[in-house]
Amino acid sequence: MAEATGAINILPETLRTMQSILPEIPDAKAMRERPVHLAPIFVDQPSAAETATTHANIATNEEAPINHNAENPVKRVAFFAGCLMDTMFLKTNEATLKLLQLSGCEIFIPPDQACCGALHGHSGEAAGARELAKRNIEAFEKLDCDTIVTNAGGCGAYLIDYAHLLADDPEWSERAARFSSCIKDLSEVLLECGFFRKISPVIAQSSRDVSGLLPLAQRHAVGYCPAPPIASDRRHYLSRTERSRCLLRFGWYL
Repeated sequence: MAEATGAINILPETLRTMQSILPEIPDAKAMRERPVHLAPIFVDQPSAAETATTHANIATNEEAPINHNAENPVKRVAFFAGCLMDTMFLKTNEATLKLLQLSGCEIFIPPDQACCGALHGHSGEAAGARELAKRNIEAFEKLDCDTIVTNAGGCGAYLIDYAHLLADDPEWSERAARFSSCIKDLSEVLLECGFFRKISPVIAQSSRDVSGLLPLAQRHAVGYCPAPPIASDRRHYLSRTERSRCLLRFGWYL
């Protein structure tokens, strides 16, 4: 509305700049069509000559020889969609789900999950954070999955802290600890499912470099710090995992 009416032009330049880089918000139809269950995708093994072409087709959503088979998944996982991730960054979530499917995962996305509660907790609203934590624990308990995948470092850090957040609540402490033990970053699950072994030959044939960034929240809170897993030819992996580097995300609250 601000853009349509021209009202955006009366805002300070810093706000106009911030607004200009916001991702596109999905429309109501896209929001309604978010999945709650996805079967794994198994790619028919191509010949060596076809490998690069097949994976390139998958990456661009073009036709590739695939089949869906929910009876023999490599892993059954639940996916924490998040609130901002599932709206402003919906395409990132869709790409995450596609990677999990191609890794052979059967995926469950509970529609009654809530915000992780990180913003409430960081703002001192502990009561609100605890209520959101309880809602999420209840939502994911119904699925009977031992892995809950997150693709957002901030959410993952707070979800894994539910055990601490509800440690003094006799009704919820054990349930919170069980929930927290299930939280895993996307890259960890892909590694467990052998996804990087599947794409390693494709990366090795590519002339492009692959860059990885390991957020401090993932390193310290989630406790996952993998070695570069992608290519056997490490010339194609440019590590960006320096221990002392921070994305300055918490500066947003200042």
